[in-house]
Amino acid sequence: MALCNLDDVKAFLGLEAPTSDDLLNTLINNASAFIENYTNRVFAVTNYVEIRNGTGSAKMPVQYAPITQLNSIKINDVDYTSYVKNTDNLIWFTNGNIFPSGLMNVELNYMAGYDAIPSDVSQVCVDLVAYKFKQKDRIGINSKTLGGEIVTFELRDIRVDIQNKLASYVRVV
Repeated sequence: MALCNLDDVKAFLGLEAPTSDDLLNTLINNASAFIENYTNRVFAVTNYVEIRNGTGSAKMPVQYAPITQLNSIKINDVDYTSYVKNTDNLIWFTNGNIFPSGLMNVELNYMAGYDAIPSDVSQVCVDLVAYKFKQKDRIGINSKTLGGEIVTFELRDIRVDIQNKLASYVRVV
């Protein structure tokens, strides 16, 4: 799923003509994949089924967040969905039950992700696309002399400001 759209990228770059649309769409897809790989998360709402070991606790964190819908919670193939609640990343029992200790005895079936891509993530995607688009004419060039002045270019794949903006979305496995 694209984390930003072509119109936003073109507006950011000040482009009107459709001559670069194919390249920009490719860069949007690449930037979106890069962001999802970097953060180790899928931003679109997705269904997840986790088979987990019971912990002996009334609470169980999920691997993917934010939870948008609980589909079912089963322990040893018995449905306990009506007895649990959730926050963005945690499922817990409301009736005093626990997730009993055991090997692979808990099945969590839920939806997680964002109905709308967070605006800061979308802007990072636009920034990455614009950066790569502007960089295309100077691949492998780290400096250039222009009018007697030396101009240097940053040669990294991800800038520090982008790392900082994505830091709160990085999913720790």
